[in-house]
Amino acid sequence: MSPDRQFITHVHSDHLIDLHEVAMACWIRQQTTASGPLVIVSPEGHSADFAREVFDVFKDDINTRTKDIQPGPPEIDSRTFEPTAEPQDVW
Repeated sequence: MSPDRQFITHVHSDHLIDLHEVAMACWIRQQTTASGPLVIVSPEGHSADFAREVFDVFKDDINTRTKDIQPGPPEIDSRTFEPTAEPQDVW
């Protein structure tokens, strides 16, 4: 079972290498369960941009799947926050 929530702190490959796989697995899992899109919590900026673009590399695959298998395109639930110097609740 894949997780349904991810927290991104910064954009380094060793932190994000499998994010696209988790996001795609959540999308495919939605066809057999009452689950929703992957929730990604991140600071606004590069991390949020990366999360919003996570499906771009799979455009052709997504087009094929939405024509033949999946009822709609994949989504993420992006929840961003403004980074501050002081601690803050973000979730």
